[in-house]
Amino acid sequence: MSAFFFLMHRDGTAPSAYTIDRLYSKTASWPHDQEKLFVHDNVAAGQATQWISELDKKTALPISIEINGNSYLFTGNVRLDNRSELIKQLNITENDPDNAELIIRAYLKWGEEKFADRLLGDFSFALYDALNQTLLCVRDHMGVRPLYYHANDSFFLVSDSIEVILSHPEVSQTLNDTVVAEFALKGWVFNQQETFFTSIQKCPRATCLKVTKEGMVSNEYWDIKEIKPLQYDTEEEYVKHLKELIETVIADRIDSAYPISAHMSGGLDSSVIATIAGRMWKAKGNETFHTYNWCRPGPDDDLNWHEWGDARKIAEIEGFEHSEIDCNAEEIKKTLLTHDIRTDGTTMYEYERVLLPQAEAKRVRVILSGFGGDEILTARFRDTHIDKIRKGRFIAAWKALKNELPKNKKLNSLRLPYRYIKLVNKSIRPDRLRRKKDSENAEKIASMSLPMLKSDFAHFAHASHTNLFASFRESIIEKQHFYINLGYHQERLESWTALGRKAGVRYVYPYLDKRIVEFALSIPSSLYVKGGQSHYLYQQAILQYLPSFLQNKIKPSEKYRVKKFFHEIYKAMIDDNIKSMIDKFDSPYIDKEKYLKQHYETTRKFDKIENVEELMVIDKLKSLFLIKKCHNI
Repeated sequence: MSAFFFLMHRDGTAPSAYTIDRLYSKTASWPHDQEKLFVHDNVAAGQATQWISELDKKTALPISIEINGNSYLFTGNVRLDNRSELIKQLNITENDPDNAELIIRAYLKWGEEKFADRLLGDFSFALYDALNQTLLCVRDHMGVRPLYYHANDSFFLVSDSIEVILSHPEVSQTLNDTVVAEFALKGWVFNQQETFFTSIQKCPRATCLKVTKEGMVSNEYWDIKEIKPLQYDTEEEYVKHLKELIETVIADRIDSAYPISAHMSGGLDSSVIATIAGRMWKAKGNETFHTYNWCRPGPDDDLNWHEWGDARKIAEIEGFEHSEIDCNAEEIKKTLLTHDIRTDGTTMYEYERVLLPQAEAKRVRVILSGFGGDEILTARFRDTHIDKIRKGRFIAAWKALKNELPKNKKLNSLRLPYRYIKLVNKSIRPDRLRRKKDSENAEKIASMSLPMLKSDFAHFAHASHTNLFASFRESIIEKQHFYINLGYHQERLESWTALGRKAGVRYVYPYLDKRIVEFALSIPSSLYVKGGQSHYLYQQAILQYLPSFLQNKIKPSEKYRVKKFFHEIYKAMIDDNIKSMIDKFDSPYIDKEKYLKQHYETTRKFDKIENVEELMVIDKLKSLFLIKKCHNI
């Protein structure tokens, strides 16, 4: 893990020593093994790097390189997976060039619009071309590594940390009401361009920003709409291709000179990643592989219950050192009192704030996560086939339904026409009726939040509110595209990066690799569900890594963990320290009197609450009490 910054004075003046010192001090404030500062004329770059691989130790960033008489300055957070391929394509004969040089030479060979798409891995970086006085700021294909910037007529500042940018004395901490409204009404922020601060913008995924003294232009270098369909002659070819991809992307992410670990809930995604990574890790001669589960049983609970039992069995079979996270009321209270949603992220921080200190104590620097699989590779949703009917592809719809029916099951001859007639009926229903259910939950949360907001802000929030889930998506490919474009993944990626940095831990996501994403978006939808089996192709590809008790098992929901989590939130919410926190501050957004009244009503009837959203709204709005002008960073 690391933090970096690049400051470019567009007016040609030199940055002050005071400003550089503030930026550099904040950059080096988190765990790191090496730090370095570069200042020349009107630019300054700094980085504090925590090593992961042996290659990391060989390069001190930022780095200045001379090529053909021109100087190039590079700083960033980079893990490249196609180093060998790039070295060959760039005709580099010397041994082991660092990632910075590879990227600079890729820029020189393929140009500013195409070079980034040639890179595989997780990265965000700044590349300065001194001759042309051009700064290129690049974020990876899926946005695994964050990238933020501040731009005005005088200077441009970019970093992978909001807190670093805020340390610049001329960057305002004025809050962005649009983003605050999104969080207040929805409980999340999927905005891919704005942050909680009006002065700081976000570089979207798969984007290269070109900055000069005249201005800035943005280029999306990878468009998922242009991914070509993959057409093999046999199903076995798809299986072989996917199996090789999964093994490759996991192998790429365990190149570490320090202990690594993985999330493992017992589900298909995390269990397979942990099993493959653990075996590869041990094959390298390492002894211990750590796994973490977000769920822990109580003293009277069934030890075989799937939410912890499946992961325990896998850990025992594979010989992993397995830990279960206790996200209790005391830990949640600490989070509520200290977590700043403006800079620390908004997603899933409760469990990880408990997990990270445990990983740090074991010197773990990499955590593998299965996040992203549900929405892309393993597709937790099905094709509706309504679009086929509406396009007159009646035979294709019949075959698709037949493909999904369980094999060798009685009454299939009746089930198929019944499902077909039901599909035809659904296809003639107006879209507004079918999309209604899709958007009800989001609208319910918004309607519960609005009455607790101050009147002026409530009016603004309501006027700017859009329900992103309202548009109905018929096919698997449409749903995959929807989640990728929504910003759903980036919110968690950015949140976990901010948290991981403080513990010196890097999260990696094999199923968000560009190669996996392109494969998932290119295969026929009939391979996702077949013979009544969901995740069909995926399960065929990972059979040898899946224990027999998990094969063809339909994973039940995590009701125990969710119920326990909300019970612990309730206990934290009624704590005197939390009440004192609310009483101490006046939020510019929340009507305290109305909020406290609803807080009282919600906690009073906690055991009778049917919709957990009611408690979730109270919990999320509490975070807004912490974001105040007087709460300086």
